[in-house]
Amino acid sequence: MKKILFIASLLVSISTWATPLTALLNGGSLIVGDKLFDQWEIINQESSDFAFLGVDTDSIDVTGLPDGGLDPGPGLHFE
Repeated sequence: MKKILFIASLLVSISTWATPLTALLNGGSLIVGDKLFDQWEIINQESSDFAFLGVDTDSIDVTGLPDGGLDPGPGLHFE
């Protein structure tokens, strides 16, 4: 039983690690609680070149919030 709790605890801590936004836009995903956040894309832009946006997506970290922050349910934090 202790091994199962340790593994579950480890999986929760892994899911809360920060992921660069660039990795998510390049096919990555995040699992937060029982929710899968995937198929990331930038829409309504005339260019798919991230440099065109003037934003360095490598410097934006996305972290899962199991309790959703202020709202109930899983959510995401961008920093």
